[in-house]
Amino acid sequence: MAFVTGCYLIVLMDEGCSREKIESRQAYNDTRTTVFFDRVTGKKNRPRSVLIDRVELQHLKRMNTRYYMPVTASHLAVLDRIIKLSLSQYTVVRITAQDFLSSFVYRFFGCLRYSLPTVMECLKESDALTHEQLKGALYILHTEAYLRFMSNRYGNMLSILPSLLQADHSDKPSIVHLVRAIIRELLVQGNYPSLEENMTDDCLAAGRSLAESCGLENIDSLIERGKEHELKVSKEHTEAYDGLISSLVQILSDEKVRLSHLQFCGGVLSALIRHDYPLPPAAVKVYLNGLVNDVLLYRKLSWCTMTTILRQLRHPTDKIVFKVSQLAAGGKSDTGGDDSAAEPSNTATDFPAGLRKDNAWILYDPDNLPDTEDKWQNFQFVHKPHLGYAGWPRELALYAPPGKQHSLADHLSDLSESEAMVRDAFLSEEFVSKLVGFFSQEVHKGRDVFDGSRFSLFKALFRNYLDSFVEIFRPHVERLALDTLDHNQRCAAELIAGMVSSCRHWSYDKIEAMKEWLIPLLRQVFQKVSMETARDWYSCVTSAVGDRDPRSLYWLYDLLLSCQMTSNGGTFGDGSRLHLMERAFSEAEWKAPYLLHRLNDLVHQNISNPYSMIRRSIASVLGRCVLRYDHPLQAVEREGQVPLRKDFMKAVLPAMEILLTADDNDSATPDPTSTASPAPGAQASASGAMAALAASGPPNMAQLAQLIEKGGQLPPQLLELMKNTPDEDKGPLLAKLMGGFAADADAASTSSDESEESMSLDEPDRAVEVPSPMDASEKTPPPSQEDEVLDEAKEQRAVATRAFKTVCSWMSSCITDPLNDIFAPLVPLICSQQGKEHDPELSQLVASAHRAMAFSLLMPGDFQAFLDALEAAVPKLGWRGRKASLNFIKCKITTNLFTSSIHADDMARCLELVLTLLQDDQQDVRSEASGCLSALVHVELVLVNTALLDQLKSLAATPLPKKRTLAQIAANYVPRDLVLRHAGTLGLCALIRAFPYTVPEWMPELLMVLDRHMSDPAPIQGTVRESLSEFKRTHHDNWAVDKAAFSDEQLQVLTELLISPSYYV
Repeated sequence: MAFVTGCYLIVLMDEGCSREKIESRQAYNDTRTTVFFDRVTGKKNRPRSVLIDRVELQHLKRMNTRYYMPVTASHLAVLDRIIKLSLSQYTVVRITAQDFLSSFVYRFFGCLRYSLPTVMECLKESDALTHEQLKGALYILHTEAYLRFMSNRYGNMLSILPSLLQADHSDKPSIVHLVRAIIRELLVQGNYPSLEENMTDDCLAAGRSLAESCGLENIDSLIERGKEHELKVSKEHTEAYDGLISSLVQILSDEKVRLSHLQFCGGVLSALIRHDYPLPPAAVKVYLNGLVNDVLLYRKLSWCTMTTILRQLRHPTDKIVFKVSQLAAGGKSDTGGDDSAAEPSNTATDFPAGLRKDNAWILYDPDNLPDTEDKWQNFQFVHKPHLGYAGWPRELALYAPPGKQHSLADHLSDLSESEAMVRDAFLSEEFVSKLVGFFSQEVHKGRDVFDGSRFSLFKALFRNYLDSFVEIFRPHVERLALDTLDHNQRCAAELIAGMVSSCRHWSYDKIEAMKEWLIPLLRQVFQKVSMETARDWYSCVTSAVGDRDPRSLYWLYDLLLSCQMTSNGGTFGDGSRLHLMERAFSEAEWKAPYLLHRLNDLVHQNISNPYSMIRRSIASVLGRCVLRYDHPLQAVEREGQVPLRKDFMKAVLPAMEILLTADDNDSATPDPTSTASPAPGAQASASGAMAALAASGPPNMAQLAQLIEKGGQLPPQLLELMKNTPDEDKGPLLAKLMGGFAADADAASTSSDESEESMSLDEPDRAVEVPSPMDASEKTPPPSQEDEVLDEAKEQRAVATRAFKTVCSWMSSCITDPLNDIFAPLVPLICSQQGKEHDPELSQLVASAHRAMAFSLLMPGDFQAFLDALEAAVPKLGWRGRKASLNFIKCKITTNLFTSSIHADDMARCLELVLTLLQDDQQDVRSEASGCLSALVHVELVLVNTALLDQLKSLAATPLPKKRTLAQIAANYVPRDLVLRHAGTLGLCALIRAFPYTVPEWMPELLMVLDRHMSDPAPIQGTVRESLSEFKRTHHDNWAVDKAAFSDEQLQVLTELLISPSYYV
């Protein structure tokens, strides 16, 4: 039978040649054409055999691609046989026949309706119907041609869908999945026609003009015939639509309907709802009953559909059309509540974004709130948050004030049948109790969240029927809101959000009645928010105030501000109340600057809160609400209108300046694994102590023991050496060390003078004397006073650190905003707190803030302020801070390359700062400065000129210092000459790394200069080797061209440097 189907396919569809054979011949022809192609003659001289094959192939393609051929009796006979084969009990036969049938009805489209009776017979309940026949019929309906046929007209859907949805489907998963796939494709890809066919006047005028130009006669009669046809088609569509809806409602109304039929019919009926044609009352009743159905999926479908039905039944509200001149003048309308549209205005609508005089009338004003009945009835609300901020539309339709609206209460006394049906259902205590019971069930433990579809249902209910259902739902809301179970509170949150969001058209007395019981309830709820319910109440507040004028919900904002940091619920309770305020105030957006100032005052009082959760909440409030509308790109004046970032920085910076002067974690001693030397301040302290001990005469073991007990005044290597030395050998060793320290005391002191870190932490010019016990007792303050001073300083630093953590969290949330010059004082603070290993939270926050500052958009002229702050603070920073400042400069400049390139003076200052830090005593800082210099040269913000080359060569030519003594080695002392020589070498290596794929004319000479430093002591030797290895790697691919820039002598030297010698020669 499969072979018979193939024969039909070849004869009727392929015209004697299958599509596979055509594709094979096409590939063969393409290969021959490529092989015999002559590039000299081109397409003008093809071989004859190739041309003949191409002509035959073209003929086969033409025969195989004919569409929409006329249907004959022979075609219908073949169609009948193919349908029977498509319903065969053999799987292979069914598949082959169904593929052929899909192509057949596509080419002979008119024959599709002839095949429907046979297919529909297989969907009817019958003992003779087999599983294979049902499955074959469903696969036929799942083809593209049949799906398109069903969705084109409501009449076609009426002839197929009821039978499909009522078919006695087997319980096998394959059948259920196939029916679900048919319905899904029908709903998603369905192109449902309109119920009314109306030709517009413009189309009629254009058609009349075209007909007159063509010389047609009896145009009016043609138009009349067309209108009659429109009425006929519209009537057919309407009758078919009503019949389809009635059929589906009849299926759903059957009490014995199967579960699969219930879900399929409910989904199809929900998709057929139109905005321009009301659903019949019988269908409304079906979905009302579905709200309390025991099947969860059908219940979900019912409440989503009821929301759509309530939108159909919504009573129209009155609107007033404003011109742009009226909006800019304060929303004064001269229409007197008339609904007629105003004439279009040609007034310009371009306004700078932000707060202006023309939009001040829609801002939240505590002295002008609708808190009385007279104000409420005449108050003009603007609910959409985007209106007025960046301008006004030329015409804008706004809801009329509540006092000028047609009374919705009068409408409730004259309801349609569907509206009365909904009202009676929700006035039933039994129905509401059952509905609330279902809505408060826990479906997925730990995964259930605030449901927006249920919120929309409650919002539509209270919008259409005002407060008719408030007293019915009130006891349920109070019970659920005060319950401890999260799913009960979630249901209460959805009810409250829907009630508050829909009260925009309520009368003043109805709102006051709701506030009397809702405000105390919400106050109790907000004081007892738990971790399980916090997210639901956040969504409740967001949904309640979304797209609402903040002036219409002033009482809710006052309630949130009254629930301040009361410590109810502990740290989580205070943090959750802050998040509630954040959600509500972020929806009010720019319309509530007064509320933002009040929230700003609350935040300032708790910016140094000891709990990290509250600090994160405060930072989120700052970034998303309080300081969100102080944007540097705004062209309007913001002074005194919204909370400003510069005012915030002025308030918090003085308390955090202590972090610059007390850098206890950034000690002078680097990481033990690093090759860097300690800061000169520590060297001077240790050398001064040993020098004082040497000047006191012969070795005094008592004084040495006293120094060892104090710790920190002697180098750690010397302390370890003395502790591991036997007592009888300590005298000779100490005498030997005394000579070295006495000779090097002046050098250590000079090195200490040159250290920035010792300037802030030590006193380098004062010799360290070993105090006698009497002097110590006279000069040391009493322990109680000393402890009190230390505790006070420690507390100040702790408070400053907590405030700094809050600021860093806020900075991390501003990563997408341009950060102007008011943030410049924060850069030294952020750099100074890098690498705080004792505080992982601070380390993480500082890293995030550093990224936000370094990669933010730089406004023209602001980089000078950042440079000023860094130049002033770098001498006070520890080595980690200096290293972080270099990283900030590199990232800031490369991220804002085009902005930085127009400030030549700032780039010169930046180069000077980098060269200064290139000579730092700490090796890590010098390495970072080298990378920064390489980046600046690479992006061509710093040009390699003779002055720069001479300066770096001069530093690299610094003579090597004398061999260090044993005392200097024990003190880990690095001579200044070695530091300068290493700085010059790093600078030359930075210039080489800046050109990884080219060889400038000055580079060969620099490589020869680096060759002279291959035998220098560490770390110079390692730096040169690493740089030469990088040069070899980056220039390897293009070395055949690059080596032309070197002379033969230079190439020989470079070859000896870059190529390792072979030990087998």
